[in-house]
Amino acid sequence: MKPAPALFLLGLSFLFTALQTHAAEVRGNVANANGGEPLRQVQISILELKRTVITNRDGTFRISAVPVGKYTVRASAVGFRLLTVAIEVGRDDQDQVISISLVPDFRRTDVVVVKGDVFHRDNPAIPSQFDLTATEMTESATVLVDDPFRSVQALPGVSPGENNDLFGQFSVLGALFRDVSVYVDDILIPAPFHGLPNFNNGASLSLFSSETLQSLDLMPVAYPERYADSIGAALSLRTREGSRSRPAFTVSAGIADSSVIGEGELGSAKKGSWLVSVRKSYLNWLIDSIGDTTLSDGAFEDGSARLSYDLTSRHSFSFYFLDGHTGVKDNSAVTLNDLDTGGNDMTVARLGWRFTSSPRLLFDTEGANIGQRYDVRNLTGQILATDNYGEWVGQTRTSWSWAANQILEAGFSGRRLRDSGFSQDFSFLNPVTLQPVPLVFAPSDATGLRLSGYAQQITNLHSNRIHLMAGIRWDRVEQVDARPVSAQLSAAVQITPRTQVPFGLGRYAQFPTFQELAEPCSSLPFPKPTALPRDVYERSDHLSLAVERSLGEFTRIRVAAFDRENHQLVGSRIFSDTGCGRVVETASHFPLPGPIRDYSRGVQILIQRRSANRLSGWMGYTLDYARERAAEQIQSFTPPFFAIGPLITEPTTEDQRHTVNAFANYRISPSISVSGKWVYGSGFPVPGFSNFTVGNTFVTVANQTRLGDYQRLDLRLDKSWAYARWKLTLYSEILNVTNHNNPRFIFTSFQANGQAFGVTDKGLPITPTAGLVFQF
Repeated sequence: MKPAPALFLLGLSFLFTALQTHAAEVRGNVANANGGEPLRQVQISILELKRTVITNRDGTFRISAVPVGKYTVRASAVGFRLLTVAIEVGRDDQDQVISISLVPDFRRTDVVVVKGDVFHRDNPAIPSQFDLTATEMTESATVLVDDPFRSVQALPGVSPGENNDLFGQFSVLGALFRDVSVYVDDILIPAPFHGLPNFNNGASLSLFSSETLQSLDLMPVAYPERYADSIGAALSLRTREGSRSRPAFTVSAGIADSSVIGEGELGSAKKGSWLVSVRKSYLNWLIDSIGDTTLSDGAFEDGSARLSYDLTSRHSFSFYFLDGHTGVKDNSAVTLNDLDTGGNDMTVARLGWRFTSSPRLLFDTEGANIGQRYDVRNLTGQILATDNYGEWVGQTRTSWSWAANQILEAGFSGRRLRDSGFSQDFSFLNPVTLQPVPLVFAPSDATGLRLSGYAQQITNLHSNRIHLMAGIRWDRVEQVDARPVSAQLSAAVQITPRTQVPFGLGRYAQFPTFQELAEPCSSLPFPKPTALPRDVYERSDHLSLAVERSLGEFTRIRVAAFDRENHQLVGSRIFSDTGCGRVVETASHFPLPGPIRDYSRGVQILIQRRSANRLSGWMGYTLDYARERAAEQIQSFTPPFFAIGPLITEPTTEDQRHTVNAFANYRISPSISVSGKWVYGSGFPVPGFSNFTVGNTFVTVANQTRLGDYQRLDLRLDKSWAYARWKLTLYSEILNVTNHNNPRFIFTSFQANGQAFGVTDKGLPITPTAGLVFQF
């Protein structure tokens, strides 16, 4: 009878094993919604059972012995939106298999978007293109100032303009920011910044936050004619739709920035969505922390809204509205020519319609209104400078897949431009009353029509081993009697399974700003001249050649050479008794001082890894020579007092020879990630000209003095806490960890010998900052 206990224990063991064998199991996989990459280090929890596992290297997970019942499965990872899934286990032998797609923070989507190439967003035939993913856009910006244009400054070949940490404007491969076109949902937006024009002793911030954007693409050279409104580079921003699900809200609170974002389904049939964002920035806190600046106050406020709705399966509509306000106060104003207060307001309204005529034919039509007004006033409230700019935009674009691997695209836009403004100087006194007499400068008051059209063909050959793109563009503006035609050709050839050679060449044209073209005849001196020299437009020829090698699925190395040749076409503006004439090309014009031809050329080396797991980022080095061919200006004390001297070659203001851009992000655990950004620049020349005495004349040439080198290292730590229905994330950051002195350029002054030098102010010191984000 003694073996009975042993038999009993053996039976219990078999029973327990049988129960374990038939217990329900919850298993599945987790993928990144942007690209479909399996996600490791994701925390999967069954909230009711308080059981948690971590996904494997292949994104899979498994939770065993789940009793019968209804449960909530939660997926959480730092940098991704919290996701909960309701499941029900009906029987012990009923396993639950679920697939989860996580979207980056502030990006909502209902489907997993699978891409074949993680480095080329739209078209491999674009020879030079850098795009930012949602995570890169957020992590490479700063916690202090959430601005996607700060993210652009981390891209290869890009530098903060004039070494100024406080400004969002940038230089790219030797091109000025004024020569960069900014497109938002295909609408060209001029100067979308908080801040005041020509006011360097302050700060600027773009009107867009990273959380409201879906994508960002920078095309530095040889870009498609579709984006060819300027000669330097093109930046394309895409705003994102809201979630087509239950309402979700994000509240961010930081030292210098706070925002609220709400989004959700529009209607009850998941046909539309809404997204509303409001933001307030306290950049004056940052400026005050520097200590040496005279600016006493500066506050930026903006808000945006986007509505999207699918009327039918073939017709979809979208509406986007953006409004921003800048207010500046400077208590250091002493004279009537000093800024005391200033303001800048910008509004953008866009209505879009997409018509899918067939699977092969697509029409996009947009209408927009853009308005921007700024004014700067002195101690007595008198205007120092003001400008009111606006435009109505109407454009349409057609994409036709007329054969397999053949897409023809064409578009046309019409813009009704208007501008009025002036500036005043109070330096002159009335000889009788000794009171200041305001003198008006740079008046503008006009309207004009700006027309553009383009067509481009995209072809893929030999099983997508050869990608070709060719385009042509036509431009016209009412005040200029010239209709430049531009063309672009590019290709990407896959010479081995891992190696491709992208190359491109293009010609581009850029008209003067409309403010320059809006000069009224009434502002001319009396008696009025019959003609004055004016710029007709600028021409630019681009060339890009690269070799790109993939080192696995998520890593690439790229070596590229680039050349950008700019030429200024000078003509005359003819005046008559009936009004202002057009700017025309003519051989009998007055010569203009300054550059008539310039170039930027160099090489770039980039290594990049893009993955939602472990290490992601890039490091790029750019060698760039930016030079110009300009005429000397000769001034004398005897008639004719002014003359144009011989042509000389000299550096441009964007001649920064060496640039290094590095960014890295690493997710350590499901709740912790770290990132870092390092930017180095060897230094820009000081803007301005120097005077050299030659006998009884002054010869003016471009300045050779340079600002100091620029380098900045930022480190960031993200920590998240996941709860049942909401998520808390702490962002902490240290800016300029090495405390490198990056003096900000303010203005150009001159020594007694006529040599120009830069007046600078203190740059950003070591700056710790932190922010909290609540998602629910």
